[in-house]
Amino acid sequence: LNLWSECSKTQTDTHTTTVTVTDEGMEVVLKCWCRSGAHDAHTHVQTLLGRMESPSLEAYREVILLLTARGNVSEACQVLKNLEDSYYVDGHPTPNTACYQPIIDVSRDATQSLELLQRMQRMRRHGNTRIQISTHLYNSILSGLAQNGSIHATSVSQAEEILNDMIQQSKSDVSMRPDVTTYSAVVRCMIAGGAVVKADGLLTRLETSYQMNDLAAVRPTTEIYNMVLEAHATSRGTHEELKRSVVRCEDILHQLVSHVNSTDSADAQQQHWHYKPNAVTFKHVLRAHSRLRNFTRCNKILQLYESYTPPDIHAYNMVLRSCITDTNDAAKRREALAICVGTVQKATTPQTNAHPDDPEDVSMLPNSLTYQLFFQAMAQFLPEDQPKKLKLAEKMLWQACDYGIVNQSVLQALRDWMGSSNSYRGLLERVTGIEGVRTIHDFPEEFTTYAQQD
Repeated sequence: LNLWSECSKTQTDTHTTTVTVTDEGMEVVLKCWCRSGAHDAHTHVQTLLGRMESPSLEAYREVILLLTARGNVSEACQVLKNLEDSYYVDGHPTPNTACYQPIIDVSRDATQSLELLQRMQRMRRHGNTRIQISTHLYNSILSGLAQNGSIHATSVSQAEEILNDMIQQSKSDVSMRPDVTTYSAVVRCMIAGGAVVKADGLLTRLETSYQMNDLAAVRPTTEIYNMVLEAHATSRGTHEELKRSVVRCEDILHQLVSHVNSTDSADAQQQHWHYKPNAVTFKHVLRAHSRLRNFTRCNKILQLYESYTPPDIHAYNMVLRSCITDTNDAAKRREALAICVGTVQKATTPQTNAHPDDPEDVSMLPNSLTYQLFFQAMAQFLPEDQPKKLKLAEKMLWQACDYGIVNQSVLQALRDWMGSSNSYRGLLERVTGIEGVRTIHDFPEEFTTYAQQD
């Protein structure tokens, strides 16, 4: 940079010597700025690029890479536009894919990415063979669409159009063939745009093509299944519509389980882990059933979940929530009570070495909601004031205090279950050892340290 400063001057001694800085010299300095890490490097490189008479493609690309790395996407787009103008007017330098890819990779503006794609297509029609539109490029654009914060029907249509264009072009050019990343981005875009039916339909198409041994078929991964599962599990609608969503969740779970069962050896199953149901899968199905208080199915799914991996507390809580039912059927009430008690026993069994201060352990320990849901369920199953009810309530409150997760919601659910104010106050005094304890503010700090916020 010192040499650049000196070469920019005209030096005079006994002879007059004019030093002319060439484009090659300026490009060397430009690259130095790009690699310098200086906070104002992006300003200097744009100035240098503007002073060059005929910048090389490498100079343009270096500037674009620096600007996109710094998050100056609009400035990078302007540099790219200048490069295109130079190509159309002077015939050089010739842009290539590497000039567009960095901008598309970092852009979160779907309209901008699609415009860049159109400009690349125009370049190809103009005879520029250095522009190669590949699956990777399309995937970057689709990912930008899927991550757009304001996805609407137009975005969904654009994603579908890109996918169909890729499928059509892949018939003559395999480098354009959609892959699992393509379909994952399209499904995500559809769901974010509210087109759950379309996303589910696309998943069904993938399943069918793969089962028919289509050479161009893409096997849907657990990630894609889970996105569709979540959309169904959190959907809104009438009771009948929710029931249909639950049925579809069960179908998807069955499909994933069948993938595992069709894989014989343990080694083969390990290799196909990204096609197996995982914790996210089971929790979405549990959520769907929990909303309809299907405690029988929740319990069955929890057992299946346990055969794959240890469930976390959120899964147990969903089963507990499903047990809060207003059914009058005596047999069903007994079943719900048995599931509720069995589930809370599993959820509150101390985990070896687990500690609430460790973020990785928190999800494996009971939380405030666990006890709140249990007390709410017990208010329906054991409403009478009887010795076994008081004994159970005292035991569970002791546990909650021991875990340090008592909050006002837990106490309110416990109070509703106790019914009698005297029974409730007596219970609190026995457990805390504090006379006159009434609210969460009267509890010792160690009993509330890890409680969830109300």
